[in-house]
Amino acid sequence: MTDTATPPQTDAATRLLIADHRETRALADRYRALVEGDADADERDGVGEELCELLIVHATLEEELLYPAAAAAGVDPALIDAQDHARLREGIARVRTLPRGDAQRARELLALADAAVRHAEEEEAGVFPACRAASIDLDALGERLNERQADLLVEREGRAEPSEAGGLADLVRKVFG
Repeated sequence: MTDTATPPQTDAATRLLIADHRETRALADRYRALVEGDADADERDGVGEELCELLIVHATLEEELLYPAAAAAGVDPALIDAQDHARLREGIARVRTLPRGDAQRARELLALADAAVRHAEEEEAGVFPACRAASIDLDALGERLNERQADLLVEREGRAEPSEAGGLADLVRKVFG
């Protein structure tokens, strides 16, 4: 079973982002179990769409806030792979063109989920420690991340309210769950 509890980090930014990574892993595991268990296509596609939305919003948070802050603080640019996000968005767009319930859709979404999990592991091992070592106010950044994720969900779905826990996963569940 995947641990989706908020990680015990001391700063708000990496705590929020790691919680999102854990939620990504949990949704990917759930989606895989539904696909492998031959679950109802509507249930499978619902979880798949929730995963897509989580990935898009999370990628936007990192692109708009984390990566620029890291770059400004002198974090090694080799640690930040924004191309992963571009490939992710392209993959999600491609998946969404495939018919719901289609086996190819499931295969492609599973491949995207696996890539997102690998990307998260790389960030947690490289980017986040480098950000902690740099002169970034990660608590202030965490507040901006939390505010922006709420804004993104409102933009994407027209309804949401900030979670007391400050986690994207809670907001995604409110909007799409």
